[in-house]
Amino acid sequence: MANHMLQTFMGRKTTAAKILLISAFIFIYAITSYAATTITNMCTSTFQMTNGPITGSGQDTSAVRVQTLPSISINKYARNLRTGIEEDTFVTAVQGDTIEFRLVWQNTGEAKADTIVLRDYVPSGLTYVVNSVSDTEANCDSPTTATYNAGLVSYTGIGAAGTDPSPAANGVIRFRVIVN
Repeated sequence: MANHMLQTFMGRKTTAAKILLISAFIFIYAITSYAATTITNMCTSTFQMTNGPITGSGQDTSAVRVQTLPSISINKYARNLRTGIEEDTFVTAVQGDTIEFRLVWQNTGEAKADTIVLRDYVPSGLTYVVNSVSDTEANCDSPTTATYNAGLVSYTGIGAAGTDPSPAANGVIRFRVIVN
C-alpha cells in the first residue's frame, strides 16, 4: 500500500525521491511564510439631489500592514585558539589560553528595529585582549562599531531590517580574552 501511495502522490505517478523533495519544499515554504496581516479601511460616498434617490458616488481604500515585532536572536560561540575547538556551550581551557567569543545575531521579526543593543560582560577570571573587538553587519541603516569599556563589550545597531519585506539584518561580533 505504501508503494502505491508513493506512486500516486497528489494524483500523479512519482518516485519516493520526488516526494521527499516536494515535502522539503513545502516545509521550507511554511517556515518562510510571513505572518503580517493587512487591515483594509474603506470610505464610500453617496449623494442625493432634492427629492431624488440616494446614489453611490465613489469609494477608496487604504490599508495598514501589521507586522510582527522585531526579535533579535543571538547565538554565542567560544573558540579556544590553542586547541582550535569552537562550541556554542563551553570550551575547555588552561590558564594563559586565548578564547575568542563570537556573537551571531539576526532580526527574526518582520518589523525593522529602530535600535538594537547587545551587551556582553567579561567576567572575572578572563582578561580582555586590547583592540580585539570587531563587528560586521548587513541590512542596517547605519553601521556601528562594537566597543569595549570597563569589562563590557557593547554593540548598537541602527535600523536593523526585519524579514518583511527585505532581507533581515544580521551581524557578527568577535572579541578575545585571556584565561587568568
